[in-house]
Amino acid sequence: MGVTRRRALLGAAALLTGLGPANGWTQPAEATRIDAEEAVRLAAKGEAVVVDVRDKLSFEGSHADGARHIPLAELANRLSELPKDKLIAAYCT
Repeated sequence: MGVTRRRALLGAAALLTGLGPANGWTQPAEATRIDAEEAVRLAAKGEAVVVDVRDKLSFEGSHADGARHIPLAELANRLSELPKDKLIAAYCT
């Protein structure tokens, strides 16, 4: 299950930052888009972790309450910091 969620996270982060098929990224079948309200609801219930993949300056300016900061450029090397038993909700806006 952890690999699936990690692939979903990478796919979601790639889509959120504007990367796409032209850059070699495609959304995995298991990556599901959810809106911000759903992400907050799931995080409040302990079922999800919200990850802000923006740069440090943007994160420090404002971010979703409780969001973890893992810049997209570091994401592949920091996947081990994320739980394997929860939904990962990545965002960049």
